[in-house]
Amino acid sequence: MTLEVAQLQTGYPGAGKPLLATPLSFTAQAGSLWVLAGHNGAGKSTLLNTLCGLVPAYHGTVSWNGYPVAGMDPLSRSAIFALVFTARPAASSFTGFELTGTALFRAQHLSENARNERISKALEQAGAAALAQVHFGRMSDGEKQKVLLARALAQETPVLLLDEPSAFLDYTAKRSLALMLQQLAIEHQKLVMVSTHDTEAFLPRASDLLFLDRKGSARHLAHPAQDPETVQLFQDAY
Repeated sequence: MTLEVAQLQTGYPGAGKPLLATPLSFTAQAGSLWVLAGHNGAGKSTLLNTLCGLVPAYHGTVSWNGYPVAGMDPLSRSAIFALVFTARPAASSFTGFELTGTALFRAQHLSENARNERISKALEQAGAAALAQVHFGRMSDGEKQKVLLARALAQETPVLLLDEPSAFLDYTAKRSLALMLQQLAIEHQKLVMVSTHDTEAFLPRASDLLFLDRKGSARHLAHPAQDPETVQLFQDAY
């Protein structure tokens, strides 16, 4: 299973010029953990939105297993991409269990027991089992983030896109999250892509690094923790 990006430029309609000005091409395979890093405003979130088809490409194409994402309807895309973005849903009265269950809109064929098992499994994977009966509005920011991750896991898609998933976690929790996402990618053959500023926690687990700079270009490094160019890349950028 492969995500193919060809000559991609990203940006929002009407913006006048692309955020990612230098065309970007790469192939990302299932079973890998990609880290998107770079300056604020460089376009990391926009890139994630473009990859899953929420924002049209300024130029170029994104394809999943040879099929253009831009030509897919929302239901088809939801079978491929699960998202954990920074926006919080207006779901303060939902319990963690109920909110996680909203991901199962494509699984109406499942029995109630099968649905409950899938929700419980996702909460356990995300480290949010203790939040199953807690109302979303009473959770801390870090707890909300775990439940939103559980919701994405319950969707059971081949691609998982996360925008700053560790923003409200302490350092130990950040490292645990990075390990969990690496294991999820490898053991379940998912493509996991994470936009983050917490590179100390995520780079040791990453199969690939995509660094976006303020000039509108991107640099790709495979196995960044072992590549000496990674240190130089960050030193030059900051």
